Amino acid sequence: MKKTFIIKADDKNFIITSDTQQFNISKNDLEFKGRGFFDKFLKGLDVSEKVEFIVEKDDSIVENTIEYRLYTELSNLIKQIASKINIELNLLTEDVDAFLNDYDTGDLPF
Repeated sequence: MKKTFIIKADDKNFIITSDTQQFNISKNDLEFKGRGFFDKFLKGLDVSEKVEFIVEKDDSIVENTIEYRLYTELSNLIKQIASKINIELNLLTEDVDAFLNDYDTGDLPF
């Protein structure tokens, strides 16, 4: 599943948007509130297939500025979230596959 995030900057916030949802990060403290991000963007995520997050910037973020450096950090953070989701899903899929394999061979521990 692909999901595109666009990061913008105004005077007070970094603004992450995807579809019709918006998530703000204050430039004063740069506190990334994971619960709010999850509720806005990940709560209803279809995880039946590999997750891919595409992160783009809008024209309010200019290269070689502090905002650009912070955009890069936010982009990496969002991509790491996708990677962790995929790792967890892969581990769960491997567990299910191993269980089904044991079930088919009759090697279940019970």
